[in-house]
Amino acid sequence: MSNKVSVLVYSRKVGSPVRKAVLVYFAERASDGGEGIWASKSTIADAIECGRSTVIRTINEFVAEGILTAVGTRKHTNGETIEYAMNLAAIEALPPIKDNPSRNSTRPAAEPVPERDQSQSGTPPSRSGTTTRPAAGHKPPIEPPLNRQMVIARARSLPVRVTFFAKSLREKPSRASPTIDRRSASR
Repeated sequence: MSNKVSVLVYSRKVGSPVRKAVLVYFAERASDGGEGIWASKSTIADAIECGRSTVIRTINEFVAEGILTAVGTRKHTNGETIEYAMNLAAIEALPPIKDNPSRNSTRPAAEPVPERDQSQSGTPPSRSGTTTRPAAGHKPPIEPPLNRQMVIARARSLPVRVTFFAKSLREKPSRASPTIDRRSASR
């Protein structure tokens, strides 16, 4: 595998995603000089997830354009496959991929957001421009504090029996520790 050839292929436009995929497949298997590439068309098609006939057509196009050259054959169990070499000068002659100028250039400073009419939003402006407090006239709901009798009543209504490790329920709850008796829940 040649990193040099792979970087060269990735930096050039070749015409279509399939053409790029085939050329990248070859570049990842080439030596630094672009030689010694062989693989069956079916293997290439499986690797880049396209049809075998598409791979054959694309390779034939590259050979006709002078990007690939057939240098010989390699024998294997199912017959033989063609060995290819990449013409690095022809690949360098392909148009380079131009970076999107908007990605690399510095963007102009953003304009400040205009003030909104606060009479329509119902919230007074804060110093930072955002508000974290509730709007005027809105009060958060007040929930009654849980007292000991409510906790005991709620515990008695549960299907499980809650017991306290205190001598009686009238002792201070600070030392009480609730536990659940699972045996009574299964009855």
